[in-house]
Amino acid sequence: MKIRFSILPSISLALLLLLAGCGGGGGGGSSSGGTLTVSINYSSDAYLFHFSSIVPTLTGFQGHAPNCSLASGTLPQGMTLNSDCSITGIPTQLGVFNIVVHIGASGVSNQIDWSVGFAVFGPSVVYNFANSYTVGDVFDISPLNVFWTPLGNETVTYSIVTGSLPPGLILDANTGRIHGAITAAGSYSFKVMASASNGVNTATTTQQFTNNFTAGLPTVDYSSPTPWTSQAFTATPNLPLAGATYQFSMSNHNGANNVLPPGLALDSNTGIISGTPTTIVSGNYGIAVQVSSNGAVFTTYTTLSLNINSPVYIFYPGGGGTPYVNTPSIHLNSPTPVPGATYFFTIPQGMTLPSGLSLNPTTGVISGTPTGGGGSSSLSINVVITNNGISFPYTALVVY
Repeated sequence: MKIRFSILPSISLALLLLLAGCGGGGGGGSSSGGTLTVSINYSSDAYLFHFSSIVPTLTGFQGHAPNCSLASGTLPQGMTLNSDCSITGIPTQLGVFNIVVHIGASGVSNQIDWSVGFAVFGPSVVYNFANSYTVGDVFDISPLNVFWTPLGNETVTYSIVTGSLPPGLILDANTGRIHGAITAAGSYSFKVMASASNGVNTATTTQQFTNNFTAGLPTVDYSSPTPWTSQAFTATPNLPLAGATYQFSMSNHNGANNVLPPGLALDSNTGIISGTPTTIVSGNYGIAVQVSSNGAVFTTYTTLSLNINSPVYIFYPGGGGTPYVNTPSIHLNSPTPVPGATYFFTIPQGMTLPSGLSLNPTTGVISGTPTGGGGSSSLSINVVITNNGISFPYTALVVY
């Protein structure tokens, strides 16, 4: 900050002449109408219970002695603003102090006011918390910006003054370190205060802003290929917490199905779902996961969606000719071939083929010479597919 001072008019004529004669040098005069252009800067701070000297950087005074005094604001207890503009002493208060200083100079008529702010550092209550955490995560956070170290008989005590720590976390009263593992999901808020003492004086500092964060349950999901009836299937859980132990069980949480499709089973220790599905079915299946991690024991839930289809797709594309022939078309759905699969075809109860046509139960071929009477207007064929020793029903649509 630049300031300008006027030369005091009541100074002796000899000094004024000397200043004018020097053209701005020597005794502190200038060739710019008897004024000084000065700057002043503070670049350091103070430390609790330790002798501290905040020395200004002065420029432009040209040999004139500075003269400073407190205009407004309050200095920390134990510190003094000196006439040379330095601030010295042994502070016994913590915090940031904003003051206004009257700045003058010898041989100068006026003063100006200059605002300055500085800090008295002590034990830190500055933490770097994230906005969210996962229950069971290791939590180990110490105060940042630790510029001050207690000496001799100086002691520090940390405490929670607003709110409370999440369950499972501990505040080290001597270091301010917060550590442990959160054991319950929720939203949490708190403030930390540090109290320092040298046996005579005690100073405290409290976090300016409340710490707010949430703790959520870890997400357990599954990676799996598409399941196919009569073919081996495995779904493996993705476990989010390294070093944790897990127990898995079926659950109807949020209305999910708590019984797996026939042929599949859940391993309670690994969470792996495996087996060979025996039916065509789809649905959502609920799984409860009990997690033990770093002393935290809790239960989270996940849902596995399964859409189990036939490994083959069968339909009747339509026939023609005399006699009439309609042969089923069998296509592979799954990436795994089914070379040994067998098929048994039947007409559903209550449906009939047109007169003169018949169904071969082994090949599924509909053939014959229609006589133009009877038969269902639309028709589907029941197929029992046997693959890998597993038989399951399938419905094939017929196009006449």
